Amino acid sequence: MKKRKILVFYYSQSGQLKDVVDSVTAPLIDIGDIELFFEEISVQEEFKFPWGFFRFFDVFPECIALDAPPLNQPKSPTQKYDLIIFAYQVWFLSPSLPATALLQSDYATKVFKDTPVITLIGCRNMWLMAQEKVKKLLLDLGAIHIDNAVLVDRGGSIANFITVTRWLLTGKKNSLFGIFPKPGISPKDIKDAQRFGRAIIKGFEEEKDLKSQSMLQGYKAAEVDEKLIFSEKSGHRAFKVWSKLLRLIAPRKSILRYPFLLLFAVYLTIMIIIVVPIPMLIRFLISLSYNNKKNKSKEAIYFEAPSGSDNFNMNKIEMDNING
Repeated sequence: MKKRKILVFYYSQSGQLKDVVDSVTAPLIDIGDIELFFEEISVQEEFKFPWGFFRFFDVFPECIALDAPPLNQPKSPTQKYDLIIFAYQVWFLSPSLPATALLQSDYATKVFKDTPVITLIGCRNMWLMAQEKVKKLLLDLGAIHIDNAVLVDRGGSIANFITVTRWLLTGKKNSLFGIFPKPGISPKDIKDAQRFGRAIIKGFEEEKDLKSQSMLQGYKAAEVDEKLIFSEKSGHRAFKVWSKLLRLIAPRKSILRYPFLLLFAVYLTIMIIIVVPIPMLIRFLISLSYNNKKNKSKEAIYFEAPSGSDNFNMNKIEMDNING
């Protein structure tokens, strides 16, 4: 295998996404023919963790509008890389502001152009609209998006809304009242993400054409929860209206925004706890009526592309790991 250079971008507030990145890249570190460049995305504004209530909601309008703070110049050289791994968080159905800042930067225009890119997402449970935005930004950069891998919090929508919100606002990640599960991606799922690193090695060894071939197909990389598709799309449409309204009222960090941010927080809570479960229940009942729970819709297949949720290569990786 010829020498390969991989550039890994990430921004992790709580450290969870960094754990995911470390797991994915762990198999690559000791491969002599692979040189890794880790780049923690840095912007000219600090987003402290845990969030305060108003600080958290105050970034919402800008997230939707993709209006990010200026990027601090990355340290990795602007050279040609064989592969870029772009790991990002989802903020309000959009890429995080630091992630957006990178993709809108002059630096990105130099390193992403004509370069194969694997996107890596760590989030609560909704990532489709954020990924659509990232795909558009990558297309504008002339990047070659070959794969997408997603790790989510597997708790129920209402349960993880409560526990994740508590975690984000207070930093507390323990089980709430001993009833609700711990928030975040499970340690097992994070550890199992090493399969993506092994798949990358295998792709290099097989000399795959990264300008046209996926490396992660068959490794259960991106699984869409079809019950959430309608809710996420309709939620995003509403978010765009709220974003425009709040940006008209006042700029970020203005106290004039605070009453309206509080109103938006109430709206969001009602939507997630009361409104979102309704289409989920309807879809579930329809799937029972037509006995087609295992048949993916065209919409789900679209959102799972390019890597998909099939697992036909999983056993190969496990056997190679055992034999190795």
